[in-house]
Formats: sequence, C-alpha cells, structure tokens
Amino acid sequence: KVASAVPKRSPSMLNRSPANVRRRVVATPPPDQLVVSVTRTAPGGSTEMMPFKVITRTNMPQFPSPVTEVHRSQNDFQWLFEALQRACPERIVPPLKPPISLDATMSEFQRFLSRLAAHKTLRKHHLFVIFLSGSLEELRSLKAKHRPSRYHNDQVLFKPAVGRDTNSGALVSTKEYLTLLEQNIMGLMDHLEQASRTSSSGRTAHWFRAISEGENEDTYLKMASGDLARTCEVVEEGHHGDNEEALFINNLQSIADFIGAAQDLLTRVEDAVDKFLYWDEEVTIIEAVTSSPVAENTPPLETPEEPVFDDSGVSDTTSSSGNSAHVPHAGHVTSCDLERKESGTSTSTSERWAQASKYCADAKDYLEMMCENLSGELAQFDLQKEQELKQVLLDYAAAQLVKQEKFKSKWFAMRFLLDVEIKAEKRAIQFSSSPSQDTSSSSSTAAKGASLLRSTPSISSS
Repeated sequence: KVASAVPKRSPSMLNRSPANVRRRVVATPPPDQLVVSVTRTAPGGSTEMMPFKVITRTNMPQFPSPVTEVHRSQNDFQWLFEALQRACPERIVPPLKPPISLDATMSEFQRFLSRLAAHKTLRKHHLFVIFLSGSLEELRSLKAKHRPSRYHNDQVLFKPAVGRDTNSGALVSTKEYLTLLEQNIMGLMDHLEQASRTSSSGRTAHWFRAISEGENEDTYLKMASGDLARTCEVVEEGHHGDNEEALFINNLQSIADFIGAAQDLLTRVEDAVDKFLYWDEEVTIIEAVTSSPVAENTPPLETPEEPVFDDSGVSDTTSSSGNSAHVPHAGHVTSCDLERKESGTSTSTSERWAQASKYCADAKDYLEMMCENLSGELAQFDLQKEQELKQVLLDYAAAQLVKQEKFKSKWFAMRFLLDVEIKAEKRAIQFSSSPSQDTSSSSSTAAKGASLLRSTPSISSS
C-alpha cells in the first residue's frame, strides 16, 4: 500500500535538469518607484489644522523609509509650488489651481504631487523629498530658508535693439504648437459647458407628462405617455450635467493648465535670450565708445529722470502715465552709476564696461542653464501630456459607452411597454345618450338633442 501510494515519476521528469525547472519568480518593484497619495486627515488631534495626509511609498534612496506619512496644510502645498518655481526655473513645474472645495482641492493636490513624482528631476529635489517625508520642524526650517523675496520682480524685460528671430526656429514652432493645442482644448471645454447649460433637459419629458395627465381614464395613451416621460427624464438627466461630463471637463482644464506651465518655461527661455542679447549689446556699445578718438573727452551721459534700479542692474524710468520704460542704450545707467551717485564719485567707461561684462556673463550662464536640458524637459513633458490625455479620453469613452448601453436597455424595454393591446372599453371620450323609443318622432329627436346639451360628454382637456 505504501509503495502504491508513492507517485511514479515519468522518464521526462527524471531527465529534467535544474536549469530546465521553472521556478516561481517573486515580482520585485521597479527601481526608483515613487507612489504618492493624498487623503483627508482624521478629525481631531494635533493635525486638525493640516487637513491633508500624504502617504508615500518608494524605494528611492533619497527617502528615509519605504513608507512615510505626513500631514500638510494647503499653505504647505502652495509653498512647495512656489519654491520649486523659484529653485528650478529651467523645469516645467506642474500647475496648482486655487482651491474650490475640499474634495476638489484634494483631487488637485493629488494630481500635482503625481506629476511631480513622475518628473525625472523634480522627484529627487530636496524640497519635494522633505515635503513628502520631513517632520513639521524640518519643513518649517526649509520654508524659512526658501521664503519668497520681497523685492523679487518678474516684470523686468530686456529688449535689445537687434532682437532675436521671432518668426522661425524650434522655440517659436514649439510655442505655436502649445498655444494651438491649448486653444483647441479650451474650445472643446467651452463647447461641452455651453451644451450642458443650454440643453433642453426635461422638455421632452414635460410634454409627454402633459399628454399623460390630460387623459382622464387609464387609456393606452395615458400609460404610454407616462412611461415615455419617465424614460426621457432618466435619459435627459444623464445627458445634462452628469458627473462623467463634469469630470472630463475638469481633467481637460488640468491638462490645459499643464500646457500653460510648459508655455511659461518657453517664455522664460525667450526672456533669457533677450537678456543676454541686451547685455551683449551694452558691452558692444561701451567698447565702441571706448575705441572712439573722442571718448576720453566725452563726459558720461546723464539720464533726464531719476533712475530706478532692479537687482539685475537695469534702470527703469517711470513715465507720466505710470508705465515702466527702459532707458535707451545711449543714456543707459547701470549699477555703477548708482554707486557713483551714492558715493559722489564719477564712473569711468572702464568701470561701466566691467559691470556690463559681468551682467553679460551672468546672463550667458543663465541662458546656458535654461537651454542645457530644454530638449529633454520638453520631450518628457510631451510624453506626460500624451499619457494624461490618453487616459482622460479612454475614461470618457468608457463612460459614454456605459451611458449609451444603459439608455439602450431602457429604450429596448420601452418598446415592450408600448407594444400592448389597446382596450376598447378604456376610452377618454365617453359620448353616449339614452336610446329613444320613438326615433321617427320629431319631438323625440328634439328631446334627445336637449339631453345631449344637458349631459356634457367627458372629453379630455388635452
């Protein structure tokens, strides 16, 4: 019995080598995995002022542990967005929309962190790592070091006399493509919103219900019109302001904002190009003045108005209309002139040249930094944008398919409800009179007419 209970091995099993045996492989997570989720904080406790709980699961070496949970406030998210914009001007920082409601804000924060987690560079930035895994004390210390400058001015524009080509080139064509794509997405959103607002929802059901209520008996028309009214209510309600349609519009708006962030990067690159060309022209002008035979006998040119200087050394003059206008090259005043005005000493041409050369070198370094990874940054954005659009369109198509199948089944059932026998005894018009015994008599005919006038027939008001 024992021998018979032992299963016999086939020759093929005996001849198997260890290399040919299929072993069970345990799936390992991919390297540099980073998954972030945003949920609500439980009410009460010390974290009540921070309504968002951020859970991070990762195997990246930048994080202290594989799973972390931190509590963050709305201001913390806004700080992260602004800090990354200042620290990484050469990157496309995902947009962060202002809050509307708690649920909408949580969804927006989830989308914001997911896009950062998908970015190859920003996901490793120390600001993002501390935000996801740092304690409250660490986050406060980091926020103190990365506060926005009170004198930060993003409105300063550098416009060289001989500007760049704005009609051709990869930068121009890319920006035109993004502008067109954003306009098309916004146009689709406007169409969906307008169709939702101007939809004649309920009008068909209203008239079917009016027909049904106009019947004073349980006729076929009363039954059929009532069923049609109820079915039309369900169908029209599904087409008007449904959650799938609103979610689709919201997702399109988020992608349009993401495209706008990419356009902002291209605008910063254009400004960097203009800034470099501006200071390069300044150096050229000063060198031309220096090489002139009468340069030594020419006093420095003064500006007619009091200059106002920014951190980059560019002087602006404010016109009577309140608009800011740049000082022309011939009368340009740099920070060297400001130092001369404060100290009471004159600024030589060599000092002005040295200052302009310094700004030109700084502008060149900044431009090189902006353009160093521009191609890869745009390629990564383009792929991320396509992936998000693909998922949004797939979800929308699936929702429409489910909706149409639901409506199809309702109209299929409606056919069976309508295809019933019409009963002759169920009539809305009951026009009857008492039979006369003597129909040949004119007096009996007159009496019959009088009785008809006295007994009004039951006719539906419809």
